[in-house]
Amino acid sequence: MFKLRFPVLAATLAVSSAIAFNGVAHAQTALNPGGSVTPPPTVNAAPFGGTFIESSISNYTGTNAGNTITGSLISTVYSTTTGPFGTVATPTLDFYYQLIAGAGSTTGIDSMSLSSFAPNGVIGTIQVGQDTDGGVTGETATGTANILGSTRGGSGVGVVLSFTGVGATSGLTTGQTSSIFVVRTNGVQFSRTGGAAFLGVASVAANSQATVLTPGTIETAAPEPGSLALIATGMMGAMGMVVRRRRSAK
Repeated sequence: MFKLRFPVLAATLAVSSAIAFNGVAHAQTALNPGGSVTPPPTVNAAPFGGTFIESSISNYTGTNAGNTITGSLISTVYSTTTGPFGTVATPTLDFYYQLIAGAGSTTGIDSMSLSSFAPNGVIGTIQVGQDTDGGVTGETATGTANILGSTRGGSGVGVVLSFTGVGATSGLTTGQTSSIFVVRTNGVQFSRTGGAAFLGVASVAANSQATVLTPGTIETAAPEPGSLALIATGMMGAMGMVVRRRRSAK
């Protein structure tokens, strides 16, 4: 089991913060349970610094009604004492995510859901942003498509990223790479078996559960297939709620 040998950071979290590291200002924004940040603010993630822990690539694919989405998701985790709440003695974890739409996709990606950001109730407020200029070890170069929205479920567990919105209906299209989604947490542990789910603009669904790095406790074995199905069902339900909310708002 991987565990940073420090107690969980107890901190009062502001709704938003502007923190300077290495002379560069950062304006990540709080994403509370049940809340949304549209779009996630642009940050320069590279100077956040810290200790690189691990990076992984999880492939996804799905076909429905003759439409296909396929590609890969890169996830990376760092520990740092210059966390989202200022300089601290207790190292906390930063997570980075970058989505790539593969050449085999025949429709764009509407949204991506990540889980879990409230393991055992440990993670409260998280702070989010998007890095548009690359420079994060483990991630690719500069992305070609920005993230247009981020929403967190009421329980705090799931986070949904949107690639469609007003004036942008094609989503993340074939060959495009998203900007890097930055999630700064007060967590001190991470899991290699967090879940990710994807929804195409033509309602094509694909699920990928393996080797996605998220807050949590390291697991020595992959979840049972039945557990993965339950995780996928929950995340797709959350994504459906976001889609319906966006449609009703138009």
